[in-house]
Amino acid sequence: MSILSDRELHERYDDFLDEVYPECKIGGYDYQTSRALKEVDPVAYRCGFNDWLDAECQDGRLFETASGDYSDDEAEAV
Repeated sequence: MSILSDRELHERYDDFLDEVYPECKIGGYDYQTSRALKEVDPVAYRCGFNDWLDAECQDGRLFETASGDYSDDEAEAV
């Protein structure tokens, strides 16, 4: 596969959050965990994203390229 865009990476992280954690209830309404975290605490969302990205690379699901981008194709890695 090709280089993953920042949007694609964030979509994958959002999918991860939504699969691992149940929906959040705020004021009687249900929200996806990824959306709630992003809106309520964007700093925690970014820190979690960076931790998730590191874990994905360490586990061999993503690979960092020489240009600092990410791919899920090891052939494009550094």
